[in-house]
Amino acid sequence: MMDVPVFAKKHAPLFYLHSTDKYHPTDLSTFLQHVRPQIDFEDVKPSQPALTLADLDQWNTRGDSNGENVYLTSIENVAEEPEWLRGGTGVDNADGVQSYRPGAIIVVERGGNFVDVFYFMFWAFNHGGKVFSQAFGNHVGDWEHVMIRFWNGTPTKVWLSQHGHGEAYTFEALEKNAGRQRPVLYVAKGSHAIYPKKGDSDHVAPNMTTTLPFLLVDQCSDGLLIDPLKVSYPYSYTPVAVRKDSAQSSRAFRKWCKSRTLPVQEESPSGIFRAIQSWAPRPGWLKFNGHWGDQEYDVDDPRHQNLPQYRKHGDGPKGPLFNHIDGKPELGEWLEQWLRKLFSGKKKMKVQGNPQRIYVDGTPARPKEQASVQASGDTFVNTWGG
Repeated sequence: MMDVPVFAKKHAPLFYLHSTDKYHPTDLSTFLQHVRPQIDFEDVKPSQPALTLADLDQWNTRGDSNGENVYLTSIENVAEEPEWLRGGTGVDNADGVQSYRPGAIIVVERGGNFVDVFYFMFWAFNHGGKVFSQAFGNHVGDWEHVMIRFWNGTPTKVWLSQHGHGEAYTFEALEKNAGRQRPVLYVAKGSHAIYPKKGDSDHVAPNMTTTLPFLLVDQCSDGLLIDPLKVSYPYSYTPVAVRKDSAQSSRAFRKWCKSRTLPVQEESPSGIFRAIQSWAPRPGWLKFNGHWGDQEYDVDDPRHQNLPQYRKHGDGPKGPLFNHIDGKPELGEWLEQWLRKLFSGKKKMKVQGNPQRIYVDGTPARPKEQASVQASGDTFVNTWGG
């Protein structure tokens, strides 16, 4: 991939899917061929014949709350498991170029010499698993991501999304590829939560996964390897707060911007998107306020299989704009720190230095507010809720 910043390519993550997961990442345009916009289970009259990534933000004018109650709903009954829910592995076109695009790389300027690079991946279906032999937590559409925080082009922290929350690690803590530059990460079977190692992880307690299986267990293995550099659309994003204060701009970000001419910018209320490559769709889909998947079915829908306070199928997720890329103040709660020992097979993960409390928007905590971090063995883990 050309023109993504060198540091974002050099340290891009690699994803191992579970070897027996039948759901693979889904090409974004293919997904749109199998859904139609609905509000409260009623079709919304389209303004053009087909849904496209470039124009998906047109649906923000429908319904209430700027389109936030619009659901991209499966045309087919998902209980019958149509083949498209399983995603794909990608094919090259006649020019040898990968046409399978389930991902997006978004370079986000944070200010204070910080740049966050988000590596998003999309699945058409999330299989939530079972508790006491009862399935729940399924939903059409599933966005997961890794965010790597760079300071002047050097990777420092890595955020892994997991079930609406997640964990953050120092960059040095993670397993690397043979070149010792790219984090190697593992995608859980069915749920697609992202973890730093193979094996089982229980997530019954948000923001506090454990390798001791209890109720909600994610399974990871080294199956199919996905390289987001080969299957993602590239974009940049400048939040409003950074846009208004050019002095905050990262030196690495400014250097990268000066080396190329980016296409026409697309504004959203919270910031500006730009397609880094001319072949990337207009970023209308990144500004879409609705849900990528079905609305949670009515309680008496036969597709449900209930547990107390839970239903088998939930709402489809919202897109990348709603996954912390804008650094809204309400996401700036102090990040809780947890210390653990992590093992990858027989090899202990090493960390150099102590993780520090940081704001989600990238601002380091003031010295007097830094948490006192104690070592647990020689591995440090820093987590925050999302």
